[in-house]
Amino acid sequence: MGDDGRRDHVSLRFRSDPRLLCVARSAVRRFASLAGFGDRAAEEIVLAVDESLTNVIRHCYAGRTDEPLELDLWLEEAPATTLAVRIRDFGPRIDPKLLRPPAAKDLETPGGLGLSLIHRVMDSVALGAGREEEGGGNVLVLRTACPEPPPGKA
Repeated sequence: MGDDGRRDHVSLRFRSDPRLLCVARSAVRRFASLAGFGDRAAEEIVLAVDESLTNVIRHCYAGRTDEPLELDLWLEEAPATTLAVRIRDFGPRIDPKLLRPPAAKDLETPGGLGLSLIHRVMDSVALGAGREEEGGGNVLVLRTACPEPPPGKA
């Protein structure tokens, strides 16, 4: 484990081209599997991360395909093993209030289903500002508790 409490840290840097999202999805799928998630749970995590990345491309980068994206995956050990995902963009600051899932009555209008999915799948969704000395932008951190290993498999 590193000094920052992160274990098995994986980092990807890529352009905001939707064609490259398959690489991110593959990395998330494998990492979730290695963290002990079953196929269905791993796919839900993949969908949540894919939706988050797609929202960055659509809303922060206005569909531009040449902007930088960063994706980090790691495990945290305390208080329980947690899979953490960090998505960093360098677009305009987003108000964290915009990441709240829509109320049930608002789901009849287009948009917001992805946010509902992200909040349903992940235990924690936090948006912050990227440090100005590192280019600003937004930092989205998603966390979900890893499944308990079967007895005798820890």
